[in-house]
Amino acid sequence: MAAFNPPTGVLLGRYLPGTEEWETARAGLCITATEIAAVLDVSPWSNPFVLWHKKSGLPVPPFVVTPQVEWGNRLEPAVAQKFADEHPEIELSETGTWRHRDREWQRATPDRVAADRLLEVKTSPTRDGWETGVPLHYYCQIQWQLDT
Repeated sequence: MAAFNPPTGVLLGRYLPGTEEWETARAGLCITATEIAAVLDVSPWSNPFVLWHKKSGLPVPPFVVTPQVEWGNRLEPAVAQKFADEHPEIELSETGTWRHRDREWQRATPDRVAADRLLEVKTSPTRDGWETGVPLHYYCQIQWQLDT
């Protein structure tokens, strides 16, 4: 996959999700794309109160890798490759953890990028929430990534 040069984002690095480096890049007083839905109180997994505790360094329940999370992570490369196979005109690149050029606290880790688009890979064992379009919490995540 080709290298991607974003017009505004600053690449912090390419970290394996769940590693200490990945956690450090997302820690502290920053808001990541996966956290923005909690900020807006539309996340099915978190809420502003829990996020405030986490960002304040107060105790919060540990993140649990459920089978759905595990399989989503395992399937991401295969789903992205299937998209690439079906769209050879789009040159996708693997990406990393980014911050906004002007707002250092704004972070994002998109799944794949191209010169003019972002590919966010989601898998679901059911169609819950997808019948009427992209679920709001994912929409917020994607908009945050695009802005970052």
